[in-house]
Amino acid sequence: MSMFTFSEFPEIETPRLRLRETQPSDAEDILQILSQPEVVRFYNIGPLTKIEEAQALVKRRNVAYTEGTRIRWAIVLNETNRVVGSCGYGYADSESRQAEIGYELDPAHWGHGLMREALTAMLDFGFKTIHLNRIEALVVPQNTASRNLLSRLGFQEEGLLRERGFWKGAYHDLALYALLRRDWSLLP
Repeated sequence: MSMFTFSEFPEIETPRLRLRETQPSDAEDILQILSQPEVVRFYNIGPLTKIEEAQALVKRRNVAYTEGTRIRWAIVLNETNRVVGSCGYGYADSESRQAEIGYELDPAHWGHGLMREALTAMLDFGFKTIHLNRIEALVVPQNTASRNLLSRLGFQEEGLLRERGFWKGAYHDLALYALLRRDWSLLP
């Protein structure tokens, strides 16, 4: 049984956000977010240009969840009920109780602590509900905002994986960050 198998898709509430399953009706919001070059600058996808691409992404996320290989939440701003980003777990190893995280946020909401709020709730879910022992993040070294966020969340930088990623026709170094359950339990 996968770590990501639940009788119902788990929703997570925070003071300003609701993390929920991505729905077909979210495709417009997803297109708006992922069509911005600054959002996908460090991703293995180019900016989305058509609603069909966003619809296909929604479908892939839901299939991955149904298959138990990944879980990706839509980040919904309570104030507007709009999707402003996503976050989730992928590349899991149930035997060693570890998974990798990924996330993105609409630039209109950068600098307001929303991703920190979403990831704090998601990490808590990972350690307490899924019973993960280790959570990793791979970050392009030039992505200073993401690296700073991970550090504020208690992640430790463990090293540089040289030319670990390949996308947009080039190899990319990736910094490896990790957070252990025992360290998470010590954070305030």
